[in-house]
Amino acid sequence: MVITNIDIQSVEPVDQRTRDSLAKSVQLAIEITTSSLEAAAKQDSARLEQEAMGRLERQKINDEAEAEKARKELLTLQAETHQVESTGAASAEAKAKAEAAFIEGEASVKQAQLSAEATRIKSEAELNQMKVRHLLKSTSKRQEIIWKSNMHENSPSSRRRNSRISSMPLVPIPSNPSLKLDLPLKLNFWLV
Repeated sequence: MVITNIDIQSVEPVDQRTRDSLAKSVQLAIEITTSSLEAAAKQDSARLEQEAMGRLERQKINDEAEAEKARKELLTLQAETHQVESTGAASAEAKAKAEAAFIEGEASVKQAQLSAEATRIKSEAELNQMKVRHLLKSTSKRQEIIWKSNMHENSPSSRRRNSRISSMPLVPIPSNPSLKLDLPLKLNFWLV
């Protein structure tokens, strides 16, 4: 006969004390294994929680760093924008001031030119008036001298001279004092 398989249903010690002791040992082994598995699970859970907290803290620090970097970039761009605005405003103001100064300078030059022209015209008018007055005075004095000399002299030469003077054309004097006279006018008087 050949035995190929044995089926053991249960093995129990014969002694009750051994049986109780064995049951206690099995119970204790199960408790130890359970406690060990629980401690390992708690330890794994704590480790995973710590890793998650570490990743979360790292992510938080990275996010804060990125936010700070973005804020710094924003402040830089705002400063550049403000600088461009200030430069543009200053440039426009300087250009406006330069144009205003240029226009004011041109106006001053034009005013000075017009003032000089007015002074020149006034001076020429005064000069022409003086020339006319001088001409009138000298002509009237000459005619007075001639008239007096004619009155005192009744000689034939004096009659000839009077006839020459009366035949001389009179010099017209312009009524507009701003007209320029070419002086000295040549008045030919022949006194004989």
